[in-house]
Amino acid sequence: MSVKLGTLRKQRRCNLVRQLEKGATKRDLQWWKPASMFLKRAWRNSTKAKEGSWVESLQEEVESQIDKVESIADGLTEDTKDFIQHLH
Repeated sequence: MSVKLGTLRKQRRCNLVRQLEKGATKRDLQWWKPASMFLKRAWRNSTKAKEGSWVESLQEEVESQIDKVESIADGLTEDTKDFIQHLH
């Protein structure tokens, strides 16, 4: 076998190996991309669910505080009315 033919075969073999490696990488990426998208979606959904429950509990706390303030305001209004009636 001549040196040129040996070099050509070696180059072809290296090229074929590179192509196979690239194909394997592409296949791996094709598999990993949907898997990573699924994991990202699952993480986002769980975060939103936690956020939602946190927002709901915060909203309940705010509503409770508003009820307390309204109750105090109603009491002050009644006290003021009573005070004014005593003045007349």
